Amino acid sequence: MKNHKKLITLSILLLILISLIAVYNIKKYTKPKSEGIFYKVESNGNSLYLGGTIHIGKNEPIKFSKAVENAYEKSTTLVVETDITNTSTIRKYGKDVTYSSGDNLYKHITPAAKKHIEPIMKKLNLNLDTYKNDTLGYLYSTILNSELLSDDANSYGFDYYFLKRAKNDNKKIVALEDAKTQAAAINAGGDAYQNYQLENMLYPDDAKKAFNTQYNAVLNGDVNYFEKYDFGKNSNNKAVRDYYNSLILQRNINMYNKIKSYISSGKKYFIVVGTGHVLGPDGLVKMLKKDGFTVTRLK
Repeated sequence: MKNHKKLITLSILLLILISLIAVYNIKKYTKPKSEGIFYKVESNGNSLYLGGTIHIGKNEPIKFSKAVENAYEKSTTLVVETDITNTSTIRKYGKDVTYSSGDNLYKHITPAAKKHIEPIMKKLNLNLDTYKNDTLGYLYSTILNSELLSDDANSYGFDYYFLKRAKNDNKKIVALEDAKTQAAAINAGGDAYQNYQLENMLYPDDAKKAFNTQYNAVLNGDVNYFEKYDFGKNSNNKAVRDYYNSLILQRNINMYNKIKSYISSGKKYFIVVGTGHVLGPDGLVKMLKKDGFTVTRLK
């Protein structure tokens, strides 16, 4: 298995944001006053904390507000989408983003997608034939990560920041999703959407601009930046709608059901998942509020 596969596992948020937001507009970003997108969720005297992350990080110190730090300190369990420090999970994931024997990428990629990504891959010193056994979704995320990872960006986002701390603090770590779910997310929408995504892939400079905007929006708590997009829910393109339903909506429902059980347990959980799951038209915050939970922003 390629070593870089473990670096791609948690690129899901960027797949959502860059493919469904950045293709519209890249605007100059102004830092708001608050930091982070974190909430306290309460019901019947019980509470937990829910925060939005971005799965690609920057080589700079991360400093969240005192309220966020206090929430982490009070919690006994860290909950993430998947634990990228778990080698067993990474191995299983690698198998699910590889075509079975007798199948290969060239049987799935369209001529238009191939034509669009070839100059991008050449600029990044990537060879398409190297990934002939990998799925279209994995190919897209590999190219995207190669575009973004540079001297000031790395494969470890805010969730890794808390994972590392939790291990040092001997906190319990729980994964909301297994390797198969994460792989299904990478491959969501089938060939129709995956080729659409490749055919419309941003070139490196634009991808970096989009990432910088989104990174700052998550770090500095710009909720409005995310709430103004529907992430493809109401797209005229059926492949995009199917992608949304599989990648976001169904996963949000599954996460939400687990979060409800965490609250009722009375234990203190600190949850960090992709901001595309926390906010948006079918985000966890909206689901929680709709069901009567008290959701308060941490600042």
